[in-house]
Amino acid sequence: MASSVSELYRTGTLVQIEECVEMKSSLRLLISGIRRLTLDGGNIERNLKIENNENRIFWGDVTNVKEKLLINEQTKALSAEISELQRSDSN
Repeated sequence: MASSVSELYRTGTLVQIEECVEMKSSLRLLISGIRRLTLDGGNIERNLKIENNENRIFWGDVTNVKEKLLINEQTKALSAEISELQRSDSN
């Protein structure tokens, strides 16, 4: 879990978990990317309404990113790299 906004990526993908399968020592997720977003900063008004700062949720303002991704070897390599990073973070 991030402890500050500076630890978050500025651009990310909103995903939906389609399927979750429990393996021996891990989980296998089938996800679908819904849309790309950029984090424009915190939603100050909404964040001030949260009373419990210890387990705080950060509300952010986001904008949809309009980009066209090509499915090629570079995109496949990037997808594999992200998957590997997620595996190593979960261990």
